[in-house]
Amino acid sequence: MADAELSLRKYLNKIAREHKYVNPEITIEEISSGGANYTSKLFTAVVSEAGKEDLHLFAKVAATSENLRKDMPDLYKTEKYAYTKLLKLYETLERENGVPEKDRLIFCEFYGFDPSPYREILVLENLLPQGYGPHDRFHSIDWPYASAAVRDLAKMHALSFAFAKKHPEEFEAAFSSLKGIWESLPFDKLEPKNIECAIEVLNSKNRDKFINYMKRREVSVLNLWKRTAFKVILHGDYRGSNMLNRVREVRFIESATIACHSALEVDLSLNTSF
Repeated sequence: MADAELSLRKYLNKIAREHKYVNPEITIEEISSGGANYTSKLFTAVVSEAGKEDLHLFAKVAATSENLRKDMPDLYKTEKYAYTKLLKLYETLERENGVPEKDRLIFCEFYGFDPSPYREILVLENLLPQGYGPHDRFHSIDWPYASAAVRDLAKMHALSFAFAKKHPEEFEAAFSSLKGIWESLPFDKLEPKNIECAIEVLNSKNRDKFINYMKRREVSVLNLWKRTAFKVILHGDYRGSNMLNRVREVRFIESATIACHSALEVDLSLNTSF
C-alpha cells in the first residue's frame, strides 16, 4: 500500500494546486470493495484548506499482476476516454436538445488521470458524502433500484445513438477503438474454471442439472458481445460496484383525491468503468 499511497499523494497535490489550494491538508484512506475489484487499490481522499471548500475524492491506483496486464495492457484507457471526451460530448448533446437537468445522465466529476506505467491513477469525485453508496452485492435488488438502473442505462444508450447521428465519423472512430474489459479477457480459459467453481458450491440436488445444462448449451458467454444491427457504446461492466445510488423519499399530492403519498426514488450515478 505504501508505494501506491505515495504515488497518489503526489498526484493529489498536483490536483490541489490546479484547484488553487496553496497549502492543503490531504487525508487519504484505503478502502475495500469487498472482493468486487481486483485490478486496483481503492482510496478516498479529502483535500482541505482554511477558507476553502473540501474536495472529496475517490481514486483508483493500478495494482494489476503481470499476467493480467498481458490481457489488459491499457489499464483505464476506456475510462480516460469516457471522462475526458465522451461525457463532455454527451453533456453538449443534452444541453443542445433541451434535456431538463433532472433527466440528464449523472456522472461523478473527473479530476485527473496519471498514465504512468504500473502506477496509473484515476481520480474522480467521491459521492459518498452526498449520500450515495454502492448496492450490497450480497443482497437482492428491489424495484426502485432495478428501475433506476435500467432507466439510466437507457439514457446512456440513447445518447450513444444521438452521438452516432450527430457525429458519425467520430462515433465510428470511438466505436472501433473501444473494447470492453470482458471482451479482451481469455474466456476460453476462464469460463471452464468459473463453471468448476460454481459446481463446487452448488446444492447437491441441483448439481447434476447444472452440469447437464452447461454441457448441452449452445450459447457461449462470448456471444453476449456480438452486436445486432445497432451499434451502441455501452457500459462494459454494468454492475452494482460501478453504480452509486441514493434513495430519496418523495412526497406528492394527487389532485383528484387531495391525498398525500410518499414514494421512494433512486438517484443513480455511473462510476469508474465502461
